[in-house]
Amino acid sequence: MEDLAILELYFARDEAAIAETNRKYGSYCYSVANRILDSKEDSEETVSDTYLRTWNAIPPQKPNPLLAFLCKIVRRYAIMRYRENTALKRNSTYEVAMSEIEETLSSSERLCKYFFLISKISVNVSGSDVSGSS
Repeated sequence: MEDLAILELYFARDEAAIAETNRKYGSYCYSVANRILDSKEDSEETVSDTYLRTWNAIPPQKPNPLLAFLCKIVRRYAIMRYRENTALKRNSTYEVAMSEIEETLSSSERLCKYFFLISKISVNVSGSDVSGSS
């Protein structure tokens, strides 16, 4: 189906417009989203969001060419989803890093106390040995 016919379906508010858009450009939109997200589920969700945005945007607008319009939307949504996903990972990594630092600090403190105690014991032992041998 040609782009003008698909646009006419959007203007008529016919849900077949989404099906035709998906048939003609769905794999291309999915490919754009998947290159950014590298996740099947997120890419499919992004393409679905793109169709909803297209459904809401086209009656006042008449994009020409339709493919460029769709790619702009899918790219924008994929980047937004990518930022959301990486922001969550950054925060969780931060939490893991902080717990590792806490473990390191607590083990360092224990190690310092251990060496301090050993040094006191060796001083006492060497002092008693010296006093015992004199």
